[in-house]
Amino acid sequence: MKKFNRPFEEFVDVNHGLFIKTTKNNEFLKILDKENLIFGNVSVGENTDVGGWFDNPIKYCGTLHTEQSKTQTAIFYMGSEDNLLEKNFYYDVLYFLTPTRFYKYYGHGHARDFNYIKGKWK
Repeated sequence: MKKFNRPFEEFVDVNHGLFIKTTKNNEFLKILDKENLIFGNVSVGENTDVGGWFDNPIKYCGTLHTEQSKTQTAIFYMGSEDNLLEKNFYYDVLYFLTPTRFYKYYGHGHARDFNYIKGKWK
């Protein structure tokens, strides 16, 4: 099995779903594609609540593409924390299938599909 040297780690929380943690923030941001979000054509660096998905607007950072991906993997900056050894940066991940449909990964083989209908995610 080939191991890739990625400047981030992926974590899954059963309540929050998939998120990314990195201590190498600049390296991580460099690997993201600077592509507008297909939902609302949000530009990289803009704040958005993704149609009410997030409680408050947060920064859209770009997309993370893999060769197998047929979706737009949208990355959003959630915040950072300092501890004694390092500074950690956290990012949320949403997989957009269409401008009005995405899924959120919650565990191995478990994802939830959301559709934007009449101004709400259902």
